Amino acid sequence: MDDPTPFSDAEKIRLKRLAKLRQQEESQPPSSSAPSASSSASASRPAQPLAPKPVLQEAVPASTGSRVTKVESKRLVVIASLVLFPRDPVPLYVIKSIAPKQPTTPAVTPAPTPTPKPAAPAKSFEDWQNEALSRILQVTLNPDAVSKGGVRHIYLITLAVELECETSADTPRPFRITADIFDKTLIARLSIDPNNPGDEYAEFAAELRVPLFEYMLSCWRRVQEIRKGMWTNEPGRISAADRCAGQDQGIARLVRRVGVADAGHVSASAAVSIICGGELKTSTGQDVPLGSEQLVPRLLVDTDTAEGLPDEFFKEMVARFKDEDDALVQIFGPALTGLSGRIRGETILGDYWPPVRLPSLPNWDPAFSTPRTIELMSLLGPFFRLSVFPDDQPSVAENYFANSEGRNKADIDSAITSLRGTVRTIQNNLFGILNNIVRASPTGKDGVLSYLASVARKNEKRAQMQVDRQTVATDGFMGNLAAVLLNFCNPFMDASKIDRIDPDYLRTPQSRIDVSKDTKINATQEESDAYYKEGAAQPDRNPTISYSPETDPHFITESFFLALTFLHYGPIRSLVNYNDFLRSYNDCKNQYQRMKDEQPRWANVVTTGGNERDDTEADEALDAALQDPEFLSHMMRFYNLVMTWLVRLVDPKGGHPSQAVGLPLPNEIPKLFAMLPEWIIEDIVEFFIFVGKFGYESRVMRMNSKDELVTFAVTFLRSSKYIKNPYLKAKLVEIFFYFTYPLGKGIPGELDVTLNSHALALDHLVPAIMAFYVEVEQTGASSQFYDKFNIRYNISQVMKAIWAQPTHRNKLREESRNPESFTRFVNMLMSDVTYLLDESLTKLAEIHRIQSEMGDTAAWEAQTQQHRQERESYLRTLERQAQSYVALGNETVHMLQYLTAEVVEPFMSPEIVERLAAMLDYNLAQLVGPKCMELKVKNPEKYHFRPRDLLGELIDIYLHLNCPDFVIAVARDERSYKKEWFRKASGILLKYGLKDNDAIATLEKFVSDVEVAVQSGIEEEEALGDVPDDFLGMYEVPRRLWDEICGCVLFSEIYALIIVTFYRICTNLIALTLSQTDPIFFTLMKDPVKLPTSGTTVDRSTIRTHLLGDTRDPFNRAPLSMEMVVPGTSVSTIPDDEMKERIRIWKDEQRRTRRQQRLAALQDEGGDPSGIEEEEALGDVPDDFLDPIFFTLMKDPVKLPTSGTTVDRSTIRSHLLGDTRDPFNRAPLSIEMVVPGTNVSTIPDDEMKERIRIWKDEQRRTRRQQRLAALQGEGGDPMDTSA
Repeated sequence: MDDPTPFSDAEKIRLKRLAKLRQQEESQPPSSSAPSASSSASASRPAQPLAPKPVLQEAVPASTGSRVTKVESKRLVVIASLVLFPRDPVPLYVIKSIAPKQPTTPAVTPAPTPTPKPAAPAKSFEDWQNEALSRILQVTLNPDAVSKGGVRHIYLITLAVELECETSADTPRPFRITADIFDKTLIARLSIDPNNPGDEYAEFAAELRVPLFEYMLSCWRRVQEIRKGMWTNEPGRISAADRCAGQDQGIARLVRRVGVADAGHVSASAAVSIICGGELKTSTGQDVPLGSEQLVPRLLVDTDTAEGLPDEFFKEMVARFKDEDDALVQIFGPALTGLSGRIRGETILGDYWPPVRLPSLPNWDPAFSTPRTIELMSLLGPFFRLSVFPDDQPSVAENYFANSEGRNKADIDSAITSLRGTVRTIQNNLFGILNNIVRASPTGKDGVLSYLASVARKNEKRAQMQVDRQTVATDGFMGNLAAVLLNFCNPFMDASKIDRIDPDYLRTPQSRIDVSKDTKINATQEESDAYYKEGAAQPDRNPTISYSPETDPHFITESFFLALTFLHYGPIRSLVNYNDFLRSYNDCKNQYQRMKDEQPRWANVVTTGGNERDDTEADEALDAALQDPEFLSHMMRFYNLVMTWLVRLVDPKGGHPSQAVGLPLPNEIPKLFAMLPEWIIEDIVEFFIFVGKFGYESRVMRMNSKDELVTFAVTFLRSSKYIKNPYLKAKLVEIFFYFTYPLGKGIPGELDVTLNSHALALDHLVPAIMAFYVEVEQTGASSQFYDKFNIRYNISQVMKAIWAQPTHRNKLREESRNPESFTRFVNMLMSDVTYLLDESLTKLAEIHRIQSEMGDTAAWEAQTQQHRQERESYLRTLERQAQSYVALGNETVHMLQYLTAEVVEPFMSPEIVERLAAMLDYNLAQLVGPKCMELKVKNPEKYHFRPRDLLGELIDIYLHLNCPDFVIAVARDERSYKKEWFRKASGILLKYGLKDNDAIATLEKFVSDVEVAVQSGIEEEEALGDVPDDFLGMYEVPRRLWDEICGCVLFSEIYALIIVTFYRICTNLIALTLSQTDPIFFTLMKDPVKLPTSGTTVDRSTIRTHLLGDTRDPFNRAPLSMEMVVPGTSVSTIPDDEMKERIRIWKDEQRRTRRQQRLAALQDEGGDPSGIEEEEALGDVPDDFLDPIFFTLMKDPVKLPTSGTTVDRSTIRSHLLGDTRDPFNRAPLSIEMVVPGTNVSTIPDDEMKERIRIWKDEQRRTRRQQRLAALQGEGGDPMDTSA
């Protein structure tokens, strides 16, 4: 009966092959000789060509005349084709169409009575082969061996009859199964219809009821058992003669001779053919699963059970059909569909995850693969390497971004979106595969984790700065694996399971990642080795076994650290390389543009933009790969978890994030944190810097929480000792810089709101970045001098962004009450302004000179080509330097300007005020002095040079610091101060409307006060005269000689090394008496102290100034702190008080000498010496009786209610005539607000006057007694009033 079902193309092809097979069988001549039952080993069946197919002839059994029907013969041919041609299985309906409708029952010949044989000392090879193959197929050609060994074997009577007809009479009986007839034997076994076996096989109905696939799988299992025995016990049972014959061929050829290997191969092939071809009905009439559906129940159980599918069988199936088109799809596709159908009826209460056996395949993780080839050799590697990276898949960039410069933005964006969607689909599909494997069983989970760890270990070199990219895995491969691991981390990214991440994992024996040799966050290599060696000695901890990865602590830990590792080796390294690529790309574009501009000069040179177009395509492809908003957001969520976890490690309470971490952290750093690899923090900062520089359009920061970042950065900036590498901490500040830098006019940075509202930032950000401003002075790197300016520039931008928040300003005022730390901060700030402005103005002056040269066209063209090129190259260098220095200088001056508006007292410390005044005077002279025209350059905005704004901020600083101490400091600046510069600055500020009249009036008043102080200083200096070398600094004599040689030069840190060198030369030429002098600031010592490290004596204020910027002895570079300084002198052990007394005596002597000179001058001129006598009679006036502005003895002291300072009434009245603000804190003030008082106590005004009167009388009395004693000593008459 014809089957009405239409055939598909594939089925038609299979039927044509079957017809061709039948045609070959019909055209084949009868065999001339029967096959020998005892063939030699060399006659084993070769793989190609296939062994001749057996021809089923009519056979008449001895007991009946029935024959094998034509239908049965046709059916056997079909089954044979299933075995011999497993690639082209026949559809099930074809098999059913040729099944016999009424089975023929042949007469059964009674089995002869078996004749017992004597036991042989050793079996012949043919006997052993027969026994082995019979055992495999569970069949026999000997009717006496049906129940041999306790296992029933089916007696193939039809095959025995066929062999009887084909073989000669001298062939041994009963027949034995050999390798030559193994295929024929298998066909005979598979030809028996289990539903209608006939009378000859009726006794074997139970054995025939087994489904064909299960039967062939059992055959394969028995093959494996015999294979194992052949290498151990079985060969020993072969006769001695056959063993000798096999010695030359070896055991391998013996295996082939036996035919067991072919038996296993044929069994597996037949089993697969049955899967593809379908299954007949069993004798019970029930349908068994058809085709690949037979694999479904076996995939749902463990491989080690009898119902499971052995791993070796699975591997052999894959190896057999891996090179054939769609073969694996035909085998496993329906099986996976069946698995899906089974799961539809399951719930989460059942065991519904099938074990997927990909990790058991030989090429899941090839052992001998290299870092580069693992993505090609591993089973899933080719899928994971699919990407859009131009270095990995250059055709993608060429096809999607060809001629990108000539296409509109919407077109490019569409291409980028399409590529990103494709990559995300690939990543999601790959995650689905691995997720199913992980959820299937502990074995599958371990296989996935082992594969990932193997890839990571092989690609450790990817983390190096310089690596041959052809020797490691591609960016796309590592990036896709990282994306899959991020998906595994999704269930615990909300930090709800953060306590399940084992911080000790990396040093445990079961750790799959080796970081023992990596640089640690805060530990030496020796400490790290001891720590990880101790961890390796711990006993293995049994991991928690669970079928739910997100609740398995061990799986959470491994996923977490593997994700960190793959992000480190993959995407993070790609982001860093992208930054380098852009730098090179922009340099090439600039160079190309310069070549185009200079092309007229190079008439014979042909330029091309081909490489530029290639780089443009690569740039677009990299944008598509690295700036995917979804992937960056995924990374940010993961790094938020990592930052939270790190803060939790250092939190002494361990309650973060449920409880806020307390700052500052304890001094003792937890080992769990200190011993982590440094690259964990480095990856975090690199990611956020990339997002800050290139990811604005991706809106990543706006889509995710920013609190974790702020908490992390503030925590480790506030307790900066926890991170050893200063550049990692600098990058934390750089992150704040990028996300607080204004995005446009009126658009604040993305972290502005968080930094101005986050509780931790409000309390600790200002002190943290101020402390770090000081810390970066010494980074330990060779480039530290220049690095600190870039870091401090970022700090200044952050300070400017948060300055509008009153809480931050209040925090600054609180910090200013800590004189030690705040003075160091102010010192660094002032030093930076000094250097940056000096370098900026110097570079601008040099640019001006070169531009002037180039402006003279005739003279410029007259120069040689080489000279012009050198000058142009030098000009470009100067322009780059000027842009950097001016920008840094502008921000530093601006920060100084708004800081001095908030606090004044810290800037008035003796260590700061005079240097600050000298710096301001020098730069004011540069801006408005005679050399100001040298700063006039073309397009000053190109260099960020705005001289008027800079001048206005400098004047603001003068006005903010307008107080007596600062006035005196400016007056003492003999090198740069000139009142003409202030007058000229006032004119410029008024002309361009930069300051109002009140500000100019205040500035003029300030200059007037400075002039008064200048005159007072001159008189004081004249009164003292030359100071002895004993009381001066060690550099005094060399400095005077230096000034004579070089003229007036601003003394600042930039010349310190020159001064020290010059001093050393001079000290070798000048008398050794100079060894008793003070070394640094050349002033009369008031509080001499000895440096214990070098033994040199300096003034206390001098060494304090030095230690603000350098914590080393300036003479021998030994470590030094202020606590180490002890009173004394380098000459002897004279106490500090004795040295002070020596200086006081010298001062009195100088005043006496000066008085005598003044008296003599007055007498010569006929003047009145009473004023001098009154001054001398009073002597030194106590500080609390002196007016703080004019430093004269107060006659009518009053207290200023706004600042609490006591001044003379006449002084404050004079001040209020020109300025209605308190001169000490700039608060509004009027004369009516002035009340009597003192800054020492609340003594009324009259009492203060009385104290002054009493002091005067006491001074006169003391002076009179001294004079009387002097007269008596000289023999004079004390009653002589003229004396």
